[in-house]
Amino acid sequence: MKVLFVGNSHTYFHDMPYIFQQFCRARGIDAEVVMLTRGGESLAGHGKSEQVRFNLLYGGYDHVVLQEVESEFPGEAAYIRSLEPLLALARRAHISAALYMNFAPEGQPQRQAMLAQACRAAGDHFQLPVAAVGEAFAAVAREHPALDLYHTDRRHASPAGSYLIALCLAKTVAGIDPLGLPCRIEFQGEPVVALSEADARILQQAAAR
Repeated sequence: MKVLFVGNSHTYFHDMPYIFQQFCRARGIDAEVVMLTRGGESLAGHGKSEQVRFNLLYGGYDHVVLQEVESEFPGEAAYIRSLEPLLALARRAHISAALYMNFAPEGQPQRQAMLAQACRAAGDHFQLPVAAVGEAFAAVAREHPALDLYHTDRRHASPAGSYLIALCLAKTVAGIDPLGLPCRIEFQGEPVVALSEADARILQQAAAR
């Protein structure tokens, strides 16, 4: 299974696609991941990128994950319009697409509700699966506030937050049950993310909802 991630810092923090890959491999899925990201980039911007176009058409991907910019979210109607050219390329190459629901900055439930509504509307419009990252972030923040999902800027993900993102995407894209996945992910013997079993289980349960 070959997966392309198209997005920005909400995708690339803590090498989240690598965590996703390791979750797939823990379930016996031979996953290959590629990431096309740029800090602050929108899907409208990615739609103008020759690298994104070339990868979608000729990269031999099975799945693409599309993540819109959060900081300058364009609104529901513009978000849907920005998806159209990317999804046209995906359909032409017979790639399955999934939408990544953004998480809002810490302590902004109204913004989270707006982001969730827009992503759900886009999913309904295009009949695409939605990885409910933002809703999972909100649930953990509400029910387990001591488990910090945010980087020091309170806008991006901590390692635990990136772990939760990867769980949600593994469930949506690869059909993986999040429960029981490894709580520690390494690269060449060094930790990419290392959580206690208790914290990992909280995040797995949030992603499994």
